[in-house]
Amino acid sequence: MSFVPLKDGYNTWTVGLKSIHVVGNAIPVPLNRNMPISIDGGTTGLYLPRKVFDSLVTTINSFLKPTGRRVDLKGSSRDIPALRDCGDREYLPSLHLALTSSDGRDLIVSVPQELYVEVYNTLAGPLCVLAFRVRMDDVQEIAIGLTLLRKYNVYFQYDQRRVGFAEMMAEASKPKEKAELLSKG
Repeated sequence: MSFVPLKDGYNTWTVGLKSIHVVGNAIPVPLNRNMPISIDGGTTGLYLPRKVFDSLVTTINSFLKPTGRRVDLKGSSRDIPALRDCGDREYLPSLHLALTSSDGRDLIVSVPQELYVEVYNTLAGPLCVLAFRVRMDDVQEIAIGLTLLRKYNVYFQYDQRRVGFAEMMAEASKPKEKAELLSKG
């Protein structure tokens, strides 16, 4: 398990975010240095300041451009990112969030498209929406819901002012194979 410290001056589960990388794109989404990101159990998406939201959608679209696919902005305020076709979700990249750790190294938390694409059944057919939203309160910090961090066991230690992340196993090991290895050894 790797830990990141809580940011000073916050009484919430807020840590420092150094960068957001769209996997496959060399340029990170521009952020203020060590931007606050709240880890929120009551939030179901990634809530971003307008400039960060716009940059993230633009970066994902530049990644998708060679495939002929794109993310469109829907809704009256044009701030709901959605795919033209739900089949396009397989072309979406993972996101890597670089969190500030106490030892100076970045802790990379990965969010695959399987976690950030929400599917809704509509009268027109399935609608695939990216779980990114613009913060309406104009606060210059990010909030991420635990639903996007399901790849990790997240351990909150308020008394030590830190949050731990441990990636869960992708696939459970099979007891039969372990027994075979032990008998051969």
